[in-house]
Amino acid sequence: MRSRKLVQRHVASGHHLLGLVMALLTALMWGALPVILKVLLRDIDPYTLTWCRFVAALCIVGPLAAQRGELRPLLELRIGARMLLIVCTLCMTGNFALYLAGLRAVPPSAAQIVMQLSPVFVLLGGLIIFRESFARVQSLGVIGLFIGMALFFNQRYGELFSGMDSRYAQGLLTIALSSFLWSTFSLTQKQLLSYVSGRALLTVSYGTGIAVLVPFIDLNGLTHFSPSHYTLFAASVALTLCSYLTFAEALRHLEASRTGVVVALTPLLTVAMAALAALFTDQVETEPLNALALLGSLLVVAGSTATSLGKRST
Repeated sequence: MRSRKLVQRHVASGHHLLGLVMALLTALMWGALPVILKVLLRDIDPYTLTWCRFVAALCIVGPLAAQRGELRPLLELRIGARMLLIVCTLCMTGNFALYLAGLRAVPPSAAQIVMQLSPVFVLLGGLIIFRESFARVQSLGVIGLFIGMALFFNQRYGELFSGMDSRYAQGLLTIALSSFLWSTFSLTQKQLLSYVSGRALLTVSYGTGIAVLVPFIDLNGLTHFSPSHYTLFAASVALTLCSYLTFAEALRHLEASRTGVVVALTPLLTVAMAALAALFTDQVETEPLNALALLGSLLVVAGSTATSLGKRST
């Protein structure tokens, strides 16, 4: 009996470690994506770029899911699961499109800081929907995350509080809405993964996004792409596809709340990658960072880590 318990503990530890690795890989890829997408948005509108990413990703993941017979379970879903699937796919489309619309107006690092509202929504959703535990240290982590956000934007208060006439404020508000849609997508995906695979969900999500965005696209923007831009576009598709597959895998092995806060490491990675990219090109806008802003970005990461590593309440 004792040996059986030890085996079960080792298996559980292995699942937990795998989930953490998948979540960290997701954070790395999502950290690089805004920098790449910011360059592409100079020549193409956000809706067309989103549509093209969906088409390219569907051509990759769709045949793979079909070949493995992973699409068949979608036809067997009950009405409740089908409703969740509709919400999941529409929220993913809205998240992609609105995020790029906001990213056009703000630097990549600022966009990723605001996107950390998503893990907060996921935390609350995991608590309410999945009845996941929530320790006091995790509450302190959330508080630290919000304080970090306030410090990060300390040089932007004039623009943020000048009303919706500010393009910067509009961009951040659009990204905040995108973060809410992402959290809803994440929570519905968590439930749907009990019935279908992550590849099947992505196949339906990309197909839905392609259909929804058709009236808003203008493919003429692709004619302005240089060879290097096509390379960046291919990289954005690869990172998008791989990141959502690793995110789905993380959700299989970790609580939704813990997955969300591990991914909350993304802003610090984006700040570093944007600063590095700015050394080689003037096409990447960087957020002005003073001591308070740097402290704020560290607090965001520290708050997320504290929430992720906090012991579960009993």
